[in-house]
Amino acid sequence: MKNFPARLKSYASFEFVQRMIRNYLKVNQTIASLKSEALKERHWKQLTRKLGVSWILSDLSLGQVWGVDLIKNEVIIKDVIWVAQGEMALEEFLKQVREQWMMYELDLINYQNKCKLIRGWDDLFTKVKEHINSVTAMKLSPFFKVFEDEALAWEERLNKINAIFDVWIDVQRRWVYLEGIFTGSADIKHLLPNETQRFQSISAEFLTVMKKVSKSPLVMDTINIPGIFKSLERLADFLAKIQRALGEYLERERASFPRFYFVGDEDLLEIIGNSKNIAKLQKHFKKMFAGIATVILSEDGNVIHGISSKEGEQVVFIKPVSITDNPKINQWLTLVEKEMRLTLATLLAKAVEDISQFSGGEMRVSDYIEWVDKYQAQLIVLAAQINWSSNVEDALVNGGGDGLGAVLKIVEDTLTVLADSVLQEQPPVRRKKLENLITELVHQRDTTRLLVKREIKSSKAFDWLSQMRFYFDPKKTDVLQQLSIQMANAKFNYGFEYLGVLDKLVQTPLTDRCYLTMTQALEERLGGSPFGPAGTGKTESVKALGHQLGRFVLVFNCDETFDFQAMGRIFVGLCQVGAWGCFDEFNRLEERMLSAVSQQIQMIQESLKEHKHITPGLSSKPITVELVGKTVKVSSDMAIFITMNPGYAGRSNLPDNLKQLFRSLAMTKPDRPLIAQVMLYSQGFRTAETLASKIVPFFKLCDEQLSNQSHYDFGLRALKSVLVSAGNIKRDRIQQLKQELAAQGQTLEETDLSKQLHEQEILIQSVCETVVPKLIAEDIPLLHSLLQDVFPGVAYRRAEMAALRKEIAAVCKDSHLVFEEGEQASSQWVDKVLQLYQIQLLAHGVMMVGPSGSGKSSAWKVLLKALEKLEGVEGVAHVIDPKAISKEDLYGVRIMFEVQDLKFATLATVSRCGMVWFSEDVLTLDMVFDHFISKLKSIPIDEGEEELRGGGGTSDQETISPIMQVQRDCADLLSPHFASDGIVPRCLEHAATLDHIMDFTRLRALNSLFSMLHQMIRNIVSYNQSHPDFPMLSDQIEAYVPRYLIFCLIWCFSGDGKMVYREKMGDFIRGTTTIPLPPGTAPIIDFEVNIQGEWVLWSNRVPKIEVETHKVGSPDVVVPTLDTVRHESLLYTWLAEHKPMVLCGPPGSGKTMTLFSALRALPDFEVVGLNFSSATTPELLLKTFDHYCEYKRTPNGVVMAPAQLGKWLVLFCDEINLPDLDKYGTQRVISFLRQIVEHGGFYRTSDHTWVTIERIQFVGACNPPTDPGRKPLSHRYSML
Repeated sequence: MKNFPARLKSYASFEFVQRMIRNYLKVNQTIASLKSEALKERHWKQLTRKLGVSWILSDLSLGQVWGVDLIKNEVIIKDVIWVAQGEMALEEFLKQVREQWMMYELDLINYQNKCKLIRGWDDLFTKVKEHINSVTAMKLSPFFKVFEDEALAWEERLNKINAIFDVWIDVQRRWVYLEGIFTGSADIKHLLPNETQRFQSISAEFLTVMKKVSKSPLVMDTINIPGIFKSLERLADFLAKIQRALGEYLERERASFPRFYFVGDEDLLEIIGNSKNIAKLQKHFKKMFAGIATVILSEDGNVIHGISSKEGEQVVFIKPVSITDNPKINQWLTLVEKEMRLTLATLLAKAVEDISQFSGGEMRVSDYIEWVDKYQAQLIVLAAQINWSSNVEDALVNGGGDGLGAVLKIVEDTLTVLADSVLQEQPPVRRKKLENLITELVHQRDTTRLLVKREIKSSKAFDWLSQMRFYFDPKKTDVLQQLSIQMANAKFNYGFEYLGVLDKLVQTPLTDRCYLTMTQALEERLGGSPFGPAGTGKTESVKALGHQLGRFVLVFNCDETFDFQAMGRIFVGLCQVGAWGCFDEFNRLEERMLSAVSQQIQMIQESLKEHKHITPGLSSKPITVELVGKTVKVSSDMAIFITMNPGYAGRSNLPDNLKQLFRSLAMTKPDRPLIAQVMLYSQGFRTAETLASKIVPFFKLCDEQLSNQSHYDFGLRALKSVLVSAGNIKRDRIQQLKQELAAQGQTLEETDLSKQLHEQEILIQSVCETVVPKLIAEDIPLLHSLLQDVFPGVAYRRAEMAALRKEIAAVCKDSHLVFEEGEQASSQWVDKVLQLYQIQLLAHGVMMVGPSGSGKSSAWKVLLKALEKLEGVEGVAHVIDPKAISKEDLYGVRIMFEVQDLKFATLATVSRCGMVWFSEDVLTLDMVFDHFISKLKSIPIDEGEEELRGGGGTSDQETISPIMQVQRDCADLLSPHFASDGIVPRCLEHAATLDHIMDFTRLRALNSLFSMLHQMIRNIVSYNQSHPDFPMLSDQIEAYVPRYLIFCLIWCFSGDGKMVYREKMGDFIRGTTTIPLPPGTAPIIDFEVNIQGEWVLWSNRVPKIEVETHKVGSPDVVVPTLDTVRHESLLYTWLAEHKPMVLCGPPGSGKTMTLFSALRALPDFEVVGLNFSSATTPELLLKTFDHYCEYKRTPNGVVMAPAQLGKWLVLFCDEINLPDLDKYGTQRVISFLRQIVEHGGFYRTSDHTWVTIERIQFVGACNPPTDPGRKPLSHRYSML
């Protein structure tokens, strides 16, 4: 109407129409809202009633609507629409609930082919609780009335689902536990006949229910099974009663033989169930006895003749135990325990009688060794202690002086004999016995010297009384009472617990002080509490004191998983057995736990004090204590000790009432010189005192002068490793000399051979082999300088290991790794592999510490293969994520850790592990380049991801494929550019000086470069395949390869920086290389290289497009620009390699758009977008896999691949650097991604099966790590 001629606009009709149209425009919004789907028939009826009109909806016209004065009635109409929309929201929600639960199928899993069990409980309960809450919230809605009946019906159903499955999960869990017990043991039906029968009938009912569920797994069908809820409640009740009866039965068994308290329920059932099949029980003895590994049986298995330790030492019972006469397991185990003590006590009396022959005159070595072989390790040390105590006591009674001198001479003569014997070829048990005797005799020598020095002349002098003294009285009729041990005013009877062949602790003034304090605490019926830093001998001193007194000592490592019940059960066992409990790192328990435990300890100690006041010989009722609801007998021999590391992270303060229950002793500084001296003596070193006086200050100098690193430890454990290693080296050298002399027809005794060896040189070799591996490069020269200062003029003689080196070289050749020896920089890595071998021989746990990309993973893999070849034994390694498995599952496993740094490790952990440090320069650039070129010449690039098992290379004599010929030609052309003065290392060095959005690491940049060079080869191969008659000539390839290399260098080394730094890299290249570059001064980044080897502007590839008007707002429309074109081209390169990649840039820079645009152009890719948040966990990835992939069982194990055949699944992880770090600096989801990419799969938690992934690729996008809430990606992930 605006275009009407002016003359028409003056008419009244024009104004009327114009006014009418304006009114219609005003109500147009109201009319549009009447089109809402929310308006149902009931709303229209309500509207017509309020408007006072009678519309027939099927014939309703626009004119009728306009005719009701919409402006005037706007409020009425809007009210009705508002109600309709509110009701629609509720209706939609109820529809969603209805659809979800009508279609919800229970997730079932096969259980041992017996039935199908329900899993996925978390998802079920989360959904049902969410819907119950939402339905409850609906009741508050003003629109609820219309849907009240349906909503209440669904609330009832949902509550029913919740109630039924709440009971169901409990029934299923109890059934699985009891089913394993009642069907796993054949004897259980004889032990618990009523419970077995009851369980079988309950099990049949449960299996019937599960059969119905597996036929129709829909939730709604399940809850409508007639009487299901009552049936489940009855099952739960019966199963609980059976479980309770089982628990009471096990408790009765434990009460009949208290050592069963140290065995878990399932193990105990196995023990009880196999009471007549002792061969099956052998593995459990070590859990119940300190030194028994197995029992010695008669041929028919009905008589126990003795016991044996894990080292093979035997104790033959004086009176064998008949199982036929004592068929109940608790009976014959009690007899075994009793016979163990009686036999040891009887044998000790004989050993003491025999040792007295060596107290005077000339000692014959053969007789002494014969005596050592005749008795158990425990008894020969005891006999030596009794003999020495008796000799010193006699000397002091007679006034000391010459008598003490004679005692000292006997000890020193015996020491000399033993030190020579240790060097000879000895069986392992005898060697350990001799070492223990030496350790004990050195302590006797030092104590006797001290008594002589102080001119002690009375047996009542405190200097003598403060020593641990062993008195043997053969006149007593009870053999178990014949040996008593005294220290100051404390007196104990020896416990005669068989201990096996233990390493004897070196006794020093500090341990003597510890013994004195702890025995005084025991005399007062208190506990003992040594405290101090890691590695000072707290736990070992408590264990050693227990062994001195013949007690069973159990050490428990305390952590946050201990609870009140667990502690209570341990205390019950300790009280009844009369064992000692040593709770290591006690202050790691939570404070509320400490408070509760203090009550239990106080009650036990009060009971022990009652024992103190009982007159021996008088019969009285046993002393008892109430613990965890049980009345428990308390043995007078039991004791509780705690050790603590005050001031360490994660430690609690002890409550005052708990402190009062323990005698504390500070153990801050072990007597290292004496410990070193005794250990060297026991290893057969003649100059032990001199060596100890050098090695201890040397360790102190290392601690003070070497740099401060989190993985360094120069404490007692590190010192012990060096000394044990020195003993091994000395014995190896002696055997080597013997073989060389034998080859020349000569023979010499070990003692004479020992004199020819330079002991300081051996100790230096040991230091270099155990300490050097953990040092950073800057500290190694300083360590050698310190060695020269402490051991002047002594050279380091390196271990040969020629056979292992040869196998390592072979493995490196097979895997295209660089093997160098001598002074080359590349030889450092080979040295690290050899160091790793030496360290793992000494330590149970080994840590490889160093930055990502320093060759740690390659080192252990190569060593494993080399040892496999050398020893002919298959090497099996299991790679695990340290956060993926609990400590309990790792118990007893030899572990090799691979870590970047140890900033979260405690000193206690560091000191216990062997350590090998890998610095970044261990893996030189030349090694990386040689590896790449070698693989390029030998392995087709599409197989390059896989590790070679054998030779793999193709010899020149064989016919090679055209693809391999292209690879070799390219490798020859690239080699000069990778040389030390070539363009690649120079550009890499320059790239490190530029600013990068992501942390710059060498290997990340080089991996990108290698991927792009693979694409270059693919380009040539693709061209040759599409032009079979005219493939690329050598001069064309020579033109193409160097230019493409320059193109790759710019993108790989500066592509993650801003445009200005990309241009700077181009300028650097212009001034560095003679390779032809684009003409003029235009930035190289603006050019690409075509297949003819010509530089072509990227801008030539940017198409001009016209976007149709209606598509302007469409999210999938991409307007090509210079950046989108070149970024997409690069994406195609890395997508073709199927390597993980990360797109980094500020918000709105087109990361997601570019990726999706590139993927739409590739038909065989399906993309799934995942939005990461600060709380994202690996479960998100697993759920995505379950949704888009399928698992298949193949001959090679379980494989997971995309459901769509022939397609790759690209998981696009947006905001990949948002997940929060845990308290140890790990992003769990990123660690999980790295494991999947690096190892090609993951362990499925449901059944612990390894799942190999196929056709899955990961792409990430993130804002720069400097943005708020973003975390830098781990180098271990970014370099993949």
